[in-house]
Formats: sequence, structure tokens, C-alpha cells
Amino acid sequence: MGFRTALSKGVLNMAEVKQELKAQVEQFRVLTGHLPPHMDGHQHIHVLPEVRHVFAEVLEEYGIRYTRVPIEPGLHNCDWIPPSLMDFYLGVEEDSFNTVDVFTRHGIR
Repeated sequence: MGFRTALSKGVLNMAEVKQELKAQVEQFRVLTGHLPPHMDGHQHIHVLPEVRHVFAEVLEEYGIRYTRVPIEPGLHNCDWIPPSLMDFYLGVEEDSFNTVDVFTRHGIR
């Protein structure tokens, strides 16, 4: 959750986030000899408001056309999920709905 906290405090530089994303794509290419067929972020950080734009730009730049947008049908009916975890999941879902248009504009599915 440290990344989300830093983002909410405005201490992250999106140019540095973009640089890191590109470095990870390049490292994948070095290790495997090809680009990844899809990309997404640990704990769904790729759908966060500030991150989604640089994430989409990097994927478009490399021609990576697929990512996971974590919208889970039936989530609201999972009464067995603890409230604190449900709050996290609902926040991810809201960020995901707000991300679809950004990814679509960049040719990402």
C-alpha cells in the first residue's frame, strides 16, 4: 500500500514512473528475447488515476495491446470478504471503470 500512499501524498514523479515501466519492459525483452504479450500492475496500480495514463502510453509505445482491467462481476455480493478488504476491492473497481476509456484511446484491450 506504500505506492498508493505516496501517490495520494503527491510525492511520486510520473516521469520516473514511466521510466521505471519502460525499464521493466526492456528487462523483460532482454531476458526473453521478445516483448510481453500483456502487462499489468501488482495490486492493480496500473488503474490508479495518475498511473493509468503513463501506463497506457508505455504500452502503446511498445505495441503491447493487452492488460487486465480488474472489474469483478458479483463483487458486491461477496459478503464473506472482510470490510477493509472490500473497501480496497471497491476502490480498485472504481479506478478500473474510470480506466477503460483511457486504455481504449491508446488501443489497449
